[in-house]
Amino acid sequence: MHTQSMNTSIQPTFRIFIVEDEPITAEDLEYLLRSCGYDVVGNEDTGKKAYQKIVETNPDLVLLDIKLKGKTDGIEVGAWLHERLHIPVVYLTAYADNETLERAKLTEPYGYILKPFEKNQVKATVETALHKYSMEKAAKERTEQDLERFEQLQRLVEQFMEKAQ
Repeated sequence: MHTQSMNTSIQPTFRIFIVEDEPITAEDLEYLLRSCGYDVVGNEDTGKKAYQKIVETNPDLVLLDIKLKGKTDGIEVGAWLHERLHIPVVYLTAYADNETLERAKLTEPYGYILKPFEKNQVKATVETALHKYSMEKAAKERTEQDLERFEQLQRLVEQFMEKAQ
């Protein structure tokens, strides 16, 4: 999450990247997200182009169409984002068939937005995904801190035992 100054207070601004091969849909999404206060950091229409731009822009969330131009579909991009960059994904799709959903579920998405979409649906799904990701990230950091404290305590006990002998 990045911050940006608005008036005299600092407001969080989440950075979102769109991967959508229909230009009108991409424009609608970008306008909608900006109207909700999000920073849209990029938009690509193929998986191949999206890889590089997502790495460059480091977004907080990617809205990803399942059916894209080119050889790489959105589910392949989603798997790569999940495995390599750990960036949350919300899929955009007009296809809700079981086979597509089963493939997509394997990439552990943070939500689905069915086309045609409505502003309230997009806003609710994006906010829920960002909140869930923030909570998971905080829990992971707490777990890592707890493990580090436990290891420090374990070393102190070992040192104490060595001195006591």
